[in-house]
Amino acid sequence: MDFSILNKISKNKYFTPILIGIIIALAGVLIGSSMNKENKEAGEEAESKTVELKEKKSLKGLLFGQKEFSLKYNDMDGSLVENISFFEAGENWQGHGFLDWRTFYQGKSSIGATSNNHSKEIIFLEKDLDLSNLKIIEFYISLSDIQSLESVVIKLGDLSLANYYFYSLSNLRDGWNIIRVPQDQFILNKAVPEFSWKDIKKIQFEVVSRPGTTLVANFDYLTVQNDISYLDKWKTVDDNFLSLGKHDNKIFLLARNEGALQATLSGISGDNFNFQASFIPKTGGAMGLFFRGNYGNNKGYYLLADGFNTNSCTLKKLGVKGWKELATTDIANFVFEKDEKYWLKVETKGEKITGFLSVDGESFTELFSVSDSEFSIGGMGISVFGRGYGFFDDFKFKQ
Repeated sequence: MDFSILNKISKNKYFTPILIGIIIALAGVLIGSSMNKENKEAGEEAESKTVELKEKKSLKGLLFGQKEFSLKYNDMDGSLVENISFFEAGENWQGHGFLDWRTFYQGKSSIGATSNNHSKEIIFLEKDLDLSNLKIIEFYISLSDIQSLESVVIKLGDLSLANYYFYSLSNLRDGWNIIRVPQDQFILNKAVPEFSWKDIKKIQFEVVSRPGTTLVANFDYLTVQNDISYLDKWKTVDDNFLSLGKHDNKIFLLARNEGALQATLSGISGDNFNFQASFIPKTGGAMGLFFRGNYGNNKGYYLLADGFNTNSCTLKKLGVKGWKELATTDIANFVFEKDEKYWLKVETKGEKITGFLSVDGESFTELFSVSDSEFSIGGMGISVFGRGYGFFDDFKFKQ
């Protein structure tokens, strides 16, 4: 390269201003490019935050569902449930049965039948019934020894049982069994074509033991349900946990601890909320509310009345380390009574959990307030412990 030419150019009086101009122009280009990049990145970041916020809102809506919810079973038509028999004294059951005041599911007694050495023992009740709207027949049976059972059959027909519907029970166990038979699972045996479900005059149970054995079968709490859509509103691991019941001619949700201890409302969950329901204890087992919970694994919180003939309420938790009692309180000059109605309410705000009790559904008394952070969100429902059962209603939820 000829450096003499470069020396001549650099000595030119216009060289320095031109060089400075070039430098300024290049700097402007570089700064502008950097600013455009920063503006683009800032715009992308803002757009990303907007998308993230929308996703969070969408996720919260998915997790938490409805902001307010209420459900009242007492408003349902009373004809949707018919209590056919409680198997108590004075109901005029006939046949080979006996009143049993030691083994019963509800009330004060059941009716038992004892089969010896393959004998067929029969108990029956004559009662006019129109079951044309029937969806499910439900009753309870207790068996003394399942190994001794040959067969148990229920028949519903006319007085002579020349025409009847029948169902043979299966998959039974020792102790109490819940039997729920849909109408379409009954088999029809009839002599006249006009006979139907509206012509029922007689209910009959037949018990047969195996040869050389003795079997005692007890029957209790026979009802007919004309609607089963209530199950659509609930999630549980065992459908037998829930049923419809009738008390003082009003419909209630019946919950019982027979294979499951809780159920949650479909689409109802939250983090900070008020949740309440009424309950009527029918047995001595604890029952109450389940919240911030998972119906599939029982994990969550339980606000419980500890059963009739007690005066205490308890807040329990089933967490990753098992069961833990978070709070309990004894109520002075008070006792939970069978067949009486009470209300429980829980309020949550962050880690704070507060439980309340009411005897009228209007005035609530605080039971206890604790802090626990293991579960911050989850489903809302009900729970029953100790193979007990009770009636629930008046559900209210608000985020």
